[in-house]
This record gives sequence, structure tokens and C-alpha cells, in this order.
Amino acid sequence: MKEAYYFSHDANARHDPKILAMRSVYGMEGYGRYWVLVEFLREQTKYKLRKSKHLCNALAMQMQCTAEVAQNFLNDCINEFDLLVEDDEFIWSDSLLKRMNEKDKKSEKAKMAAKKRWNKANNDKGSMPSESKEDANAMQTHSEGNALKERKGKEKKVKESKVKENIKTTTTTTDENCFKNYQNEIGILSSSVSDDLNNWLDDFNNDHRIINLAIKIAVDRNKRNIGFIKLILKDWYSKNASTLEDCEALQKEFENKQHLYNKKRSNGTSGKPKIAPMTYTNKDESVSKEDLERIKKLAVEWDGERGIS
Repeated sequence: MKEAYYFSHDANARHDPKILAMRSVYGMEGYGRYWVLVEFLREQTKYKLRKSKHLCNALAMQMQCTAEVAQNFLNDCINEFDLLVEDDEFIWSDSLLKRMNEKDKKSEKAKMAAKKRWNKANNDKGSMPSESKEDANAMQTHSEGNALKERKGKEKKVKESKVKENIKTTTTTTDENCFKNYQNEIGILSSSVSDDLNNWLDDFNNDHRIINLAIKIAVDRNKRNIGFIKLILKDWYSKNASTLEDCEALQKEFENKQHLYNKKRSNGTSGKPKIAPMTYTNKDESVSKEDLERIKKLAVEWDGERGIS
């Protein structure tokens, strides 16, 4: 799916009172024409359609009707059903503008976070400000190479550790549509759940594989609910994970730490140990005394907030 054509769409939009009024006159043919208009608006600069002499001819081609029918339908959407708005120059949808403004804000926030991470990486390595674009590109390539080496080194240590047999490995997720996957693995896809998944797709660059990975983890833990899935996604996002590889690395690190935590608890207490909360602060394969106490405290808070045993 190309980002240029993306916008959120409520699963129950057909029940909106304004759309119902339009459907009562134009039927499902009008419903299709309406979404052609919305998609057309999504492709425009600032999501507004500039009025022109041949606008209705262009819309008629898209709607597969005559220019007169297209003109009448457009006028009714504006004047009769309040689905669209116009001024002397433009036509637009207030609903689409609101959704796209929220999406653009999230995209800008993600860009700023990426820039902040890049600047922090340079400062941590003691790098000097570059004097040219070529120098900046060379520094970024070098930084990415070091990050790749560090990640591979950590994964190798996990594989060679004695606890590797007790760690549940995460299989590579597919490109399957996450909405379909949610329905197959979790249950009914309500409009609120659909909105949640759409929002998280925005945050993770429309990568369905990341959402599917969170769904798989929820299924493996028998926590088949959107709340648990959002917990996982929120944790990854808070740690600036932006790719599937980032999320898989965080999950493997968490599973390794969880195993060590449960092992220490089982050695000192009776009964089945509780599962540690999702936190990835330790970079080592051992858990310090201070970190262990902090994790214990978080475990109680995390389980209590979500009501998950």
C-alpha cells in the first residue's frame, strides 16, 4: 500500500446519518461516488479540490457517469447532505481534513524523534558538526554500520547463552493485512479497534508486519485483546523502534530478561512465578539486584492496571 493514497476510513461509515441521507437518494451507487470524491480529495495539495471549468468532466470520468450527473451529485453532497464544504476557490471534507491533520502531526512528530535520535547518537560518539552534506552522509552511514554490528553482536550473545533453550523465538511475520489477521486471530474488528490499528500503522510507517508481530505475541501469551496488543506497540514506540527488525530485537531482549527474572523468582519463592512486565532497560544478559527490585515493582503495577494474571 502506497502512503500517498492512505487515509483512515471508519468500518461503520455507511451508518453515518449524513451518508444514510445521501444513500436514501442515490443508493449504493452514490456511496461509491462519495468515496471516489474523498479519495480524489486525499490526493490533492492540502486535501482541497480547486474549482475549475472542467472539474466535473474529470469527476465524471472517475465516477463513470455524465458531467451533469457528477455536478448534481457534488452539489447535493455540499448543499443537501453536508458531506462536503466549499468556498469560492476550493471544495473539501471537514472530516478528511481532521483525520489528515492528525496523521500529518504524527508524521512530523516521528520525523522530529528520528532527528533527535540522530543528533543524540552523534553527541554520544563525540562527533563534530559536519561541514558538508557529504560529511553528514558519511557519518550517518558509519553510525548505521556500527549499530548493525552492535545488534548482530547482541543477537549472537543471546544465541550462545545457556538460557537460549528456554527462550521462545519469534518467527518472521508476513505482509498479511493486520486487520484481517486481527479478525482471524483475535476476534471481531470493531470500529474502535480499527481506529486503534490505523493509528498504530501511522506510527510505524504503515508496516503491517509490526502490528502482526504484536498480535502473534498476544496470541502466544493467550492475551487475546486489543489492550494487550496496544501495550506491546506502545512499549516499542516509546523505545523509538521504527522497523520490524527493531521490534523483533526488543522482543528477543525482553524474553531473555524475562527468563532470567522468572528463574531468580522461582529459586526464591514457591509456586508459579509471575511474568515480568514489558520493560527493556537492561542491556546485559544479567539482572542486577536493583533492576530486579524495580522489575518486581513494575510487575505488580503492570498486572494491576490491566487486570492480567
